[in-house]
Amino acid sequence: MIRVRFRRAMLVASAVAMSVAVGVGPASAAPAEAAEVPSGVSASGRTPNEVRPQLVPDGKLPQVQGPTYGFVEGAPPSGSVGPLGAALPFNYWFEASWGVESRRFNTTTGKACTWLKVYVQSGNPLFDEISVKLYRNESGTDPQMGSTVRWPTDNQTYQFCWTGLSNSYEYYFWFGYGDTGNGAYARGDGTAVSNI
Repeated sequence: MIRVRFRRAMLVASAVAMSVAVGVGPASAAPAEAAEVPSGVSASGRTPNEVRPQLVPDGKLPQVQGPTYGFVEGAPPSGSVGPLGAALPFNYWFEASWGVESRRFNTTTGKACTWLKVYVQSGNPLFDEISVKLYRNESGTDPQMGSTVRWPTDNQTYQFCWTGLSNSYEYYFWFGYGDTGNGAYARGDGTAVSNI
């Protein structure tokens, strides 16, 4: 009798463990989109350190007085790119699948902000958004500043600011799908500024 109870308890424990592993739970459990998969990424492709940009109400992408740079995967930046970081503001565009970096820039306000409109240029990505990240340029591995921003690829203008930056470093944006691009290419048009 003890052996039978022990076996039943083991079967129940195994069933519970398997249901947790595959995301099956009681009706009151969170939706599958909130459940994390083993890689640390949720079923929707999001990680816990991600945020969304704010939709610009009039939908217009502002253009600023300043240079315009283009960034394409596997190609050097276009526009007048010198050895030092650009001052904000500047206009930019990019085409990326896995990912592409912007040019380096400096801030004088402790902020780096962007208005950005993105759409899928070709292919079928796994998700309807790209990642936008901000990095501090350092020797060695460049640290990511703040959260990853999940930018919709719906051809509407959104804005976001990273704060708490040092005025004595150079920074750059990273745009792309990462390994979720599935061969798709996104096109983005944006403006980098020191404040919105």
